[in-house]
Amino acid sequence: MKKIFASALIITMCFSVSLLNAQTNIFTKGTSNLNVGIYIPTYINYNALPPISVSYDYGIADFGKNVGSIGIGAYAGLSVWRMPWAGDPAANTIYFNIGPRVSYHFNGVPNVPKLDLYGTLFLGLQLQRVFLPLRDENNQYIGLGPRVFPFFAADAKVGAKYWFTKSFCFYLEAGWGSISMLEGGVSFKF
Repeated sequence: MKKIFASALIITMCFSVSLLNAQTNIFTKGTSNLNVGIYIPTYINYNALPPISVSYDYGIADFGKNVGSIGIGAYAGLSVWRMPWAGDPAANTIYFNIGPRVSYHFNGVPNVPKLDLYGTLFLGLQLQRVFLPLRDENNQYIGLGPRVFPFFAADAKVGAKYWFTKSFCFYLEAGWGSISMLEGGVSFKF
């Protein structure tokens, strides 16, 4: 599975780089995109809810018609995992990521003017709420108690958006992520 994913990622990246002779600018300076997505879980058996995300990108710089554009924005993602190994069916772990996101958009694809190819980088905070065993004063197990731990989180992904109208598209992102490696959803331009 990992080899297939790595091969698909490398092919996508090579395809993206080979298309730098773009014809149109889909994402430019001043463009705003709101993305709402759902992840394909990394470990399907343990997800209590489908992982979800919301992100925003704003175009800040253009490098010309045949080069690309840079966007900055924000990202938030949520994943809830069941923990059957904890001995309590209610035990779960919640991962919540939040922080800034940077994107580079290749400006259009020859003969496919509605396709936007891009790469993103997210660096932020991951809050993990986990259940840990609780013990009484006699060191006897009395159940599970929640604890919250902050961690540094990072994602690097490549993506593609296909715009059906000037303000609505579907997107797919693949890459290394702290919640999942594959995400899809809808995006709105305003």
